[in-house]
Amino acid sequence: MQLHRYFLCLGVLLGVAAGCLDRPPAVSKPDWDPADSAQQAVSDADVDGDQKLSAKELKAYPALSGMVGELDKDGDGALTVAEIEPEFELWADRGAGLRSLSCSVMYKGRPLNGATVEFEPESFMGGSIQPCTGVTDESGRARMSIDKQYLPDDMQDLPAVHLGFYKVRITHPSIDLEAKYNDSTTLGAAVSPTVREVVLKL
Repeated sequence: MQLHRYFLCLGVLLGVAAGCLDRPPAVSKPDWDPADSAQQAVSDADVDGDQKLSAKELKAYPALSGMVGELDKDGDGALTVAEIEPEFELWADRGAGLRSLSCSVMYKGRPLNGATVEFEPESFMGGSIQPCTGVTDESGRARMSIDKQYLPDDMQDLPAVHLGFYKVRITHPSIDLEAKYNDSTTLGAAVSPTVREVVLKL
């Protein structure tokens, strides 16, 4: 009976230990204010001063532009602070500190090898998240990560990014990619808790 109890306890302890190893390190999530961010997003890009972002004005935020269909509650094709803020609140509430993310780049229908991918946080994120970079391999996939100086000691070898909204810029050492993919980028990425890979087709 004692031997059985010993192995039972040992099994429980090993199970707990395994669970701890599988669990990602605790990292505090970025501190950003959804209300302030929504207000800034609109005010910074509201060229005509009508207190909402038209389809043309939303081009300033490629990632946010791609979400118009789900955020535009009144169906006028534009986004107001009142329509953007609830989504930002969801992100702030559910956002973990860091997560793994890959980015696949296709160029003319084929994986692009050797491209540098940069995720630049949108200005309305308020400087609360860090930019991240990666270089694509033969499969066209890059493992994105913020600079190691912003990673905890126990995550130095684990590429990770912050949740948030980004502009994406792609350059290549031997291919002259169009400006719409880098200097004047039209690419964006919304990195949510459920997104593990961003796929970009150039």
